[in-house]
Amino acid sequence: MPRVVFFQGAFASAQQVQRLTTHTEPLFDDRDIMPIPHDLPEIVYSSSILCRGLMWLANIAFMLIGRPSVCGDPYYVDVRHVNLAQRSDMEQCRARGVGDIAFGISRGAATTFARWALHDMEHDEPEQPRFLLLEGCPASIPHAIRFRYGDWLAPWIEWLLENTTQYKAADARTLSPLSLAYRFPHTIPVAFVTSKHDTTVSSEDTHDIIRALREVGHPSIHVLELQDAHHNNYYVGSERDRYAYKEFVTKLMQMYHHQARD
Repeated sequence: MPRVVFFQGAFASAQQVQRLTTHTEPLFDDRDIMPIPHDLPEIVYSSSILCRGLMWLANIAFMLIGRPSVCGDPYYVDVRHVNLAQRSDMEQCRARGVGDIAFGISRGAATTFARWALHDMEHDEPEQPRFLLLEGCPASIPHAIRFRYGDWLAPWIEWLLENTTQYKAADARTLSPLSLAYRFPHTIPVAFVTSKHDTTVSSEDTHDIIRALREVGHPSIHVLELQDAHHNNYYVGSERDRYAYKEFVTKLMQMYHHQARD
């Protein structure tokens, strides 16, 4: 079985992994994920009545808009540690190891891409994953903010992030997948999964990265565009999307099986 190094998007990694591993037709076995999923420093678990109440209200809201509910322990975000696919996230991604498949979702997709785009110059790592699997990957965090909140609110949101978190607007642009596409190793295949109905990260954002990689001659790019899924339910959004996603990953594992390590 492949060893999957997982890097999450925002919020709790355990909940994101559960969507992939506990379904009746799982994408991966939970034993494939290495190391055991753990959360970023800003994710703080709490059993307080307040956090449980907020989670209960969030699930009601998700139910009303037809989105999957969240489960597990309640948590809150310590904004002082929020980094959003910049240096701190990349170091944590690197610390999780190499594995056979480097799998990132949203923020984690941008982090995983940048971590491997920068590793050749900044770190001596002879091992590489068989391929990267990037779900809902933004061209940059500023792109995603602008797409989700609009041109008028985006500058204010970035200002708030810069003044309350570890987020740096300049780094968010220079360390973005789109900016680093020319540095991404041609020896690592990369697979993108996007969706026509993603209202958080535009599918066009992901296609911009793909175009940039093709312009510099990357030889091994794979793309799946889902038909129904929203940002938080790519694998569990619909039966046809789930089937397409699983078939896509299965074919990739078969294609790059010869690169597996003992």
